[in-house]
Amino acid sequence: MGDLTEFSTWPGHPNIFYKVTSGAVAFSVKGETHAAVGLAKKSGADCEHVIVIGHNECWVNRSVPPKLEKLQPKKVQGGLEWVKGGDSLPNGALIGGYEKEMLYVIRAKHHAITLAPGKFVPSLGLAIMSWGGEAHIKSDFEVLCGYNCIWVPTIGDILPVGAVVAGYAGQEPLYVGRVVKSGHLLLGKVLMSHKVCYFPYKDREFSKQEYEILVNPEISMDSPNCCDKERLSGESEPYLAYYEHARSSISSDTESE
Repeated sequence: MGDLTEFSTWPGHPNIFYKVTSGAVAFSVKGETHAAVGLAKKSGADCEHVIVIGHNECWVNRSVPPKLEKLQPKKVQGGLEWVKGGDSLPNGALIGGYEKEMLYVIRAKHHAITLAPGKFVPSLGLAIMSWGGEAHIKSDFEVLCGYNCIWVPTIGDILPVGAVVAGYAGQEPLYVGRVVKSGHLLLGKVLMSHKVCYFPYKDREFSKQEYEILVNPEISMDSPNCCDKERLSGESEPYLAYYEHARSSISSDTESE
């Protein structure tokens, strides 16, 4: 699965860099003038390929636009926070998925003992979460805002270090997950005792054992967000070995149709 991101720029400030972590790039541009997207081996280096987009036209070449002042990428400081949601998104809303448009991470209460993550669909202005086999629309919800998070592939009840706690179901914590289904990247909730990620899609709730989970890399092993210290020692190799072992033990996808 690839990462989803969005950023804004303006004339005279075009050198914004983003590290591509997948084998392909899909992008869209909104603006009043032409835009150029370049591919380079590292930030600040000359672009090896440039895609220029104008009104009703697009072309690709190897020439480089006039070199402007290089801007060094900076890490954005600031933690995660849940902000009261409404018809529009608050600043810093976290992109989490894609379903014909960007999806954003939210959470909402359901019944008296549940606070569960879900998705915000901008074109509909709706927050949607799943529970009990169905999708539920919520008018009272919070939007996750912040930076520097990553999505970590996992399976079943393997909990990566720093997984973001987004809510609860009774006494059990719920985490933010996402899955691929029908060409979409869909947001949902991870319930470790069930070993799946539940997600809403077309008015129903589905589940998958293989999913990605939202992780804050700045959270340490001593954080209360980390509840499986024996399994996850903080070393990447034991985690990956355990992941591959668990993955190979599952013979088929377990979507609940």
